[in-house]
Amino acid sequence: LFDLKNSANLSYISGTKKDRYNDTREPESYSADFNTDIRMISLTTFYPFPLQTTLNYAGNANKSAGGQSDYSYGLFSVGAEYKLLNSRLSILAEIRVTDVAGNTLSGETVDYSRKHFRLGGIYRFGNRHSLLLDTNVITYDGGNSNGLENDHILRLRYEKFF
Repeated sequence: LFDLKNSANLSYISGTKKDRYNDTREPESYSADFNTDIRMISLTTFYPFPLQTTLNYAGNANKSAGGQSDYSYGLFSVGAEYKLLNSRLSILAEIRVTDVAGNTLSGETVDYSRKHFRLGGIYRFGNRHSLLLDTNVITYDGGNSNGLENDHILRLRYEKFF
């Protein structure tokens, strides 16, 4: 693509759990059946200058209790990493948007959107040391986010690799 190096990943995971005892359960009991389908696509592009970008999509559809609970989400993210000082310093930025919808066994409707913005950097020093500093802003929109609160996180992390 445009004479750039790219790495693509495409994944699909499907799982089914059948309740062998569903026919013997009391009428007011829920089935233990569970189905899930997960789709993931990722494209990372490496530019001729020290920039790397990544686009991601992930989706998940879950059904349980004989279809009485139906829950799904979709995630889209775009991120970038720019390297400086002979790759010792990386500047990072990423935005993720997750949409969640469905209903629970109790009949509650779940329908909200989560937005996550991250900005920061990593400084690598010595042979096996790094220092990460980033800030994260997480917001929730929509009718029912189950009491989830907006959040602002400032993180400083030292890593020593062995």
